[in-house]
Amino acid sequence: MSAIDEYVAALGRRLVGPGRLKRDVLAEARDSLVDAADAFEERGLDPAEAERRAIAEFGSLARIAPAYQRELAATYSQRLAGLMALVLIGTALVGDRMWQGAPWAGVDPPDRYGTVARALDWVGPLGMITAIVGFVLLRWWARRGDSGWLAGAVGYATTAVLGSVVVLGTAVYAYTIAVFPQALMWPPMVVGGVLLASALGYLVWTAARCLAVLRALRTET
Repeated sequence: MSAIDEYVAALGRRLVGPGRLKRDVLAEARDSLVDAADAFEERGLDPAEAERRAIAEFGSLARIAPAYQRELAATYSQRLAGLMALVLIGTALVGDRMWQGAPWAGVDPPDRYGTVARALDWVGPLGMITAIVGFVLLRWWARRGDSGWLAGAVGYATTAVLGSVVVLGTAVYAYTIAVFPQALMWPPMVVGGVLLASALGYLVWTAARCLAVLRALRTET
């Protein structure tokens, strides 16, 4: 391996992030190093010395790794916020249709059911607002400075609201089945439940990966 390849491999071992994003970041770093080494070669240095000079100019891993980890954290927090906004908008649209025309639609539910359902009605829009604002802020801030702190704020806030949505949504769905057993035979309820569970499950998985990236950011900084 060349000195540049060894440097990039060592940087890759320090960074935590999803495969494709991490590969993109490492490719960006390698391209910068190769360009710098080529410039030194044009000035008359031999290839090995040109690579060493390029690496020295690029910076030590202790200085560079935190910057790239912040980039990964900001990118993944933005992805989580964008996905959450889309899923919650879709959830609101699908959720309304799951109950339309149901045999139990005109039956008054127990008070506890109404309390949980109203809580979900509040948390859902809150999650959408949190996700959209976080996505826009991260996109706007990306080229304007260190977005590590903002990535953490958006990632943790989005995950917290997502947890509330999952808990309350599961409770409402389970309560519906417990109070109205015929819901298990109502096609929109069954299909909607599968779609919502799949979307929220993927979102939870994305949030877990985002938290792993944010933990690595705290370690690096």
